[in-house]
Amino acid sequence: MKTKLFFIFFATIWATKAFSQATIGGPSIVCGGSTVGFSVGFPVGAKDVYVSSPVAGGGNAGTTSGGNNFPVQWLNYSCDETGYVSATAMYTDANNVRHLEYPRMNVTVRRIGGMSPISGNASPYLCSTDILTYSIPPVCKATNYSWTLPPGWQPDPSTPLTGTDATTIRVIPTATTGGVLRVIATYSPNNCNLSAVAYLSITRPVQSPVFTTAIRNYCLLTTSSAQLCVAALPNATSYSWSYPSGWSGPGVTTTPCITANFNGVAQTANICCTASFSCGAQASSCLSVTTDSSLPTDAGVYWDLPTVSSTPNAAKKNVTFSLGSYYWSASKSSIGSNGQYVTVWTQSNTSQASPSGATYTVLMIPGDILSISGWNKNSCGTSNGVGRGYKLVNGVLQPYELQAPLALSVDEGEENNFAVYPNPANDVITITQDNNVGSYNFVMYNVLGKKVKEIIGVNDNKLHLNVSDLENGIYFLQIENESGIIRKEKIMIAK
Repeated sequence: MKTKLFFIFFATIWATKAFSQATIGGPSIVCGGSTVGFSVGFPVGAKDVYVSSPVAGGGNAGTTSGGNNFPVQWLNYSCDETGYVSATAMYTDANNVRHLEYPRMNVTVRRIGGMSPISGNASPYLCSTDILTYSIPPVCKATNYSWTLPPGWQPDPSTPLTGTDATTIRVIPTATTGGVLRVIATYSPNNCNLSAVAYLSITRPVQSPVFTTAIRNYCLLTTSSAQLCVAALPNATSYSWSYPSGWSGPGVTTTPCITANFNGVAQTANICCTASFSCGAQASSCLSVTTDSSLPTDAGVYWDLPTVSSTPNAAKKNVTFSLGSYYWSASKSSIGSNGQYVTVWTQSNTSQASPSGATYTVLMIPGDILSISGWNKNSCGTSNGVGRGYKLVNGVLQPYELQAPLALSVDEGEENNFAVYPNPANDVITITQDNNVGSYNFVMYNVLGKKVKEIIGVNDNKLHLNVSDLENGIYFLQIENESGIIRKEKIMIAK
């Protein structure tokens, strides 16, 4: 009996209904960005009313605050115009029955889509009045676009600054001013004034001259001057040139190229160009040029003596060596299955000198040979080069005399009328002779004295020797005839 009475009592205190008698009141159409009041209405005779957790949702929703009467701030920037307001309503009716209800009201929220950034040139060069194009993607729901230009800029007649389709404009800038470019997209339904805005800050840098000359190094043994150019600049009226001490050339030109005279002065220095523009602006840039008056020497080539450690075991040694600046090649040779030395590891620096040097560690076993060659080069050619060799004997790294022909000098005898080029070489070496008499043999050796190429019985004045299969490094070309060796030439392969 007590259980039945308790159930009846509870039913009179609290009840929920399948439908809500409490309602939400407010406008059914609102404007995005506005703050609108809503309220919860209760049935006649309701008492002990209480409202909690008002919610604005749907699409790009809003924010709310509590109470029977509560404001909703509706957000803008969305194509979805559906929305709603709901709350939790509690009250007691005339029969003292407690009610818990969830009234809800659908709302149409007029919104405009979000604005993407303006695309186009934000840094047109100073002095340029070329037509520029700017655009934005279409904005959802927008019915009009309106652009505002930086001071003095003019619209191109082909594209209006306002209109339903004005998402792209063409404009004519002034020569010297930048500023802020702005576009507003608008949508005005049911007395709503909705808009989205984008800005682009435009600056006007000066266009500096850019040197187009690829060659920066010149040999005074073969040339006395060089043509230097910068890329032609729009709106440039003249180009002024300055030269380091000892060099000379024209002072002011209307074209972007000059001939610089080196006057036999060897140095590394800057030749500078200043461009003057029609609007009064100027901009400068410089090019570092090097002139050499002689072949380089090997005084600057250096390396550290290798160090040896017994890892990973006593039969194998890790050899670490550091190669300094300038140009070098290093290789490790091991005895192959045929009993001949075979190069199994190579490293080289043949394209550009590295002042910071390089450190390498190689694994060697007894009998392996480490050969290191170093040289210097400039625009006039390559130095003779020096080489060192090391051989692992009984677990100890010992100096190893690199085999001939590394130490052989070039024979300048009466038969030395051959020209060998290019040097350094990449894929092919060309060998020419002024006076071809008889037959010649051409033999190439690596720094270990191993023969790597041989061509017998050549009778032509010109020979093209393919070296594309050779690794980077130092090689020696030996030219022979029936009288013996008549020419020895050091060749560098640099790919």
